[in-house]
Amino acid sequence: MTRSHEVETLFSQYMTVSEEQYDPNKPARTLDCYAVHQQIYKRPVRFELPVVLVVDYSMPEMDGLTFCRQLKKYPFKKIMLTGDADKNFAVNAFNAGDINRFLMKDEPNTMAMLKSYIEELNEEYFSDLSKRVILSIDTDLKNILTEESFCDLFRQIIAENNIVEYYIFNHYGCFLMLDAYAAPYWLIVITEPDMERMYEIAADDNAPTMALAALNSRTQIPFFTTAKDEAVSAQYWLLHPAKKLIRK
Repeated sequence: MTRSHEVETLFSQYMTVSEEQYDPNKPARTLDCYAVHQQIYKRPVRFELPVVLVVDYSMPEMDGLTFCRQLKKYPFKKIMLTGDADKNFAVNAFNAGDINRFLMKDEPNTMAMLKSYIEELNEEYFSDLSKRVILSIDTDLKNILTEESFCDLFRQIIAENNIVEYYIFNHYGCFLMLDAYAAPYWLIVITEPDMERMYEIAADDNAPTMALAALNSRTQIPFFTTAKDEAVSAQYWLLHPAKKLIRK
C-alpha cells in the first residue's frame, strides 16, 4: 500500500458527510482530526517510505525514464538527473508527467538546485495530501491557508525546524509537524471569527481577567490536543503566545 493510499484510507475512515447543509460557507463533511492525529503518529512506518526520488537517467539494465514510468502510479515525486544528450527525453518526460523535475548534471550549481527541488517537491507532496482535509474546513480558513503571508511564514517554520512532514490537525487549521526524528511541533492557526467565539466562551465561563485580556488582544490563544481538552471550562485553558498575521 502506498503512502497516499494509506492517508486516503485513513481520512475515509474518519470522514462523515452530512445530508443537510444549513450554511453554504460551511462544509457538509466533517473530519475527526483527533482520530487522524492519533493514527498518523502511531505509524512510524511512514518514515520508511520515500517522498522524493532522485533517479539518474543513465543506469545499467534500465534507464531512469523507464524506471520512473514504472513508478508513475505511486505518489513519490521524481527528479531525474540527465546529461545533455538526453535532455529532450527529460523535457518530454516532464511534459508527460512521468517525472516532476529534471536536472542537468553539468549545471554549475547542481547540488544547490537539487536541494531546492527536493524542498519544493516535499512541500508539494504534503500539500497534495492536505487537499482532502481542507475540504472539511470552512471557507475563511481555506482562504487564510493560501494567503501569501501565511505561506511565507509556513515555509520559514519548516526550514528553521527541519520539518519533514506535516498534517492539518484540527478544524481550526492547526498543523502537526514532525522532523526526521518524529519530534512533534505544533503550528496553531485560529481565524479571527473563531478567536472571537473563544473569547465569548471564555467570558461566559468566567475565565481569569488576564486570560480574557490576552484573548481579546489576540496576544495569546488556546490549543486543544484532544476533543476532551476542548470541552474543559475556559477557566482552565492553557494559553500560548500568539502573533496576529496581517494579510498582504
